[in-house]
Amino acid sequence: MRLAIIDPFADFFRRYGWHLAAATLLFILVFKIPEQATVGGIMSPFYRDMGFTKTEIGAVTKIYGVWIGIVGVFLGGAAVARWGAWRSLCASIILCGSSNLLYLCLIAHPGDLVVLTAVISCENLTLGFLGPPTVAFLSSLVNRKHTATQYALLSSMVNLPGKVLGFFAGGIAAATGYGMYFIITVLAVVPAAALFAYLWPHFRHAGADQGAG
Repeated sequence: MRLAIIDPFADFFRRYGWHLAAATLLFILVFKIPEQATVGGIMSPFYRDMGFTKTEIGAVTKIYGVWIGIVGVFLGGAAVARWGAWRSLCASIILCGSSNLLYLCLIAHPGDLVVLTAVISCENLTLGFLGPPTVAFLSSLVNRKHTATQYALLSSMVNLPGKVLGFFAGGIAAATGYGMYFIITVLAVVPAAALFAYLWPHFRHAGADQGAG
């Protein structure tokens, strides 16, 4: 237990210090909230309420959308190779969070399959783009002596807020309306951006932002 869990966790705080480590963990918890807010169970009722059939939803989001997401992954990997993890992560956080505003277009054009396809294209492209910078960012934080445990703990923290907020997403959307719900998810980018600005000089100085270019 000590070698597998306690020491890897304590090592993270020893290397970065309590203040920087806590800020980093908080950033990990919040930076993917806009993405996770649109991948939960709330989206299926939303699409149905917008007048789309299950066949249309499945064809656009599950079949077509998957391939667009794969393209986004390749673009994200190229960005990491060219500009490094932190610069790519900053761009992907802003793009991914802001793309939630496109759902307002879908609210304004309910039942329009062209608009749905355009929204899903942008959404899945940015979601795919966010993947490689996230992996590179988390990998830059781990100690090689505790790679598996620390990466597993950090990657679990990334997805934790989405699991928790999933219980409340339906209630928030019902209370505020779909439009306000998506606006709220975009506003979640603000604390992530503030924490990113705080962490940037620390990790850049430590050599965490190394690109191939």
